[in-house]
Amino acid sequence: MTDAPGVPAAAAAPSAPWTGSVIAALVLAITLTVALLALKTLAALWAFPQNGEDYSLPATALGVVLGLGIVPDILLVVFGHLALAQTRDGRRGGRVIAAISLGVGYMHVLLWVNRLVNAAVAATGFGSFTEFVPNLFWWA
Repeated sequence: MTDAPGVPAAAAAPSAPWTGSVIAALVLAITLTVALLALKTLAALWAFPQNGEDYSLPATALGVVLGLGIVPDILLVVFGHLALAQTRDGRRGGRVIAAISLGVGYMHVLLWVNRLVNAAVAATGFGSFTEFVPNLFWWA
């Protein structure tokens, strides 16, 4: 529609600021990034065992947690794609946030795959694949 002949109508303002998927993707992106940085700090402060110290149980427990960390990473990618689809037509806001959250989600998945490969290489370097789960923590 046009207001006057030859003049296009003004674009409609977004009706809703953000969709639920945009908010979920943003919250997951922030939470996962903070959690990953906290675990990296913990790994750096803890350092590798030296002088007979045994960190195998805590490292194994945190390795399991980090191994299961792919689940929220995949959820972040799914919510990011949903949010992009819901904001595609421009009637709803949050498209930039959705795109950023999707990028952060894919970055987390790539970091998880990198951690998985590093843990596998380190475990085989120790001569025993039983060291795989603790290495998931050390390679945080």
